Amino acid sequence: TARSGSVEGDRRDLPATATLALGSLGRNLRSTEDGDYSSLRADLLDGASSASNADQRAAFLLALGNTADDDPSTRNDIVPFLDDAAPEVRSAAANSLGRLGTDQVADNLVRRFESERSSLVRGSIAEALATWENPSPPAMEAFRTSIHSEPDEKARYNLALLLAKSMEAFP
Repeated sequence: TARSGSVEGDRRDLPATATLALGSLGRNLRSTEDGDYSSLRADLLDGASSASNADQRAAFLLALGNTADDDPSTRNDIVPFLDDAAPEVRSAAANSLGRLGTDQVADNLVRRFESERSSLVRGSIAEALATWENPSPPAMEAFRTSIHSEPDEKARYNLALLLAKSMEAFP
């Protein structure tokens, strides 16, 4: 069902729902150290790379975020999707990275934030960075400066959260 693509009528959200459910199933498999998890993870990553449309690719990326996989290789496998042509895929990649932990990939997110034109993606990247445990001084200075001119409300809000959370380290 997850790979079936678009379904007509009242059931058009079924493939994305099935895909997200696979991510939740993956979380359970991973937490019980079930050997089938690695196969599921590989299938989700393959779906993110090969699905026929951007909405499907985004659903597979969000499902990877649902696995709550703390393996650094999972985050590294998602980072290239920040450069996808479709904004919904870039946004899903940022959302998943935020759920999996951003410290290891924060530099990639910061670089993408600086060049990103889509407000959807900028908001998702800022939301992911709001979970950053150890922000760098150059990034914090850049965010302190850019928050005033940030056009996207979601991005401004999440930048404010990051700045507030880091106030002791970066007054």
